Amino acid sequence: MQITTQKIPALLLAALFSLPAPVHALNIVPVYVDGLGNWDSIGTSSADGRIAFNAAIAVWEALIPIDMTIDVTVTFDDFTVNPDLNPDAIGVWQGSVSGLSCSGAECLSRIDIMPDSDFVQHTIVFDTSDLGSLFFDATPDDASDLAFADFDAFSIALHEIGHMLGFTPFFYQADVFQAEGPNFFPWADLIDEFGVFDPFGLAVQMFGDLAHLASTGAPGGAVMEPSIFNGERRMVSDLEVQMLLRAYDFYGAVVPVPAALPLMLSALFGLAVLRRRRHG
Repeated sequence: MQITTQKIPALLLAALFSLPAPVHALNIVPVYVDGLGNWDSIGTSSADGRIAFNAAIAVWEALIPIDMTIDVTVTFDDFTVNPDLNPDAIGVWQGSVSGLSCSGAECLSRIDIMPDSDFVQHTIVFDTSDLGSLFFDATPDDASDLAFADFDAFSIALHEIGHMLGFTPFFYQADVFQAEGPNFFPWADLIDEFGVFDPFGLAVQMFGDLAHLASTGAPGGAVMEPSIFNGERRMVSDLEVQMLLRAYDFYGAVVPVPAALPLMLSALFGLAVLRRRRHG
């Protein structure tokens, strides 16, 4: 199934940055760590990398009227060397859980694993193995200077922030009113056995990992498709915004908790965007 999305026009990007803060405000707080890269050596000025990522933050903050604050570490690593990272990817969101005062079934009955939970740590990593092909745009409201050979770090940042905000089956909501549950996953529980995300008739075909929209296989796809082509700028679509709002504001039917969930509470989970090279 090909997904048709209404994209937010790039010309509106600058206007999004200047909108007044909504009453219910999403606040994403980045901490820039060099890792195996250097934020001050990206682009033509020392601020280019941070400008591109901050612009991606501003887009999501303007579109998601949810009152929560999320801290995220943004860094670099070599995906061809680190065995925990996919060498075919160009960016990845990693989430980890630590500092819980409970374990196992005790956590399941009263602990939410949600994007803004205090014990959930977020990291977004860019690949340094092909850093020369990553374009950090200091003027992200204008994609005219994005070269055909380069991958757009602004689009990649939008994608990984999307995972951090909830495009993932990992987040979990406890039913605090019942010691034995039922509990549910706000995202995964809205996807049927055919891989269709379908609250209130949205009917969006998902990729196999349930965290990405099914790929159209062509340039110009949705931000949350599993891969991105070189030389293209992607923007968040209204459909992707509605998916997040319906999953995390309008919960579907609850289901029993999978027995494997206690193992997840101390695990590292992550979702990447893959690079797809086209030649012109």
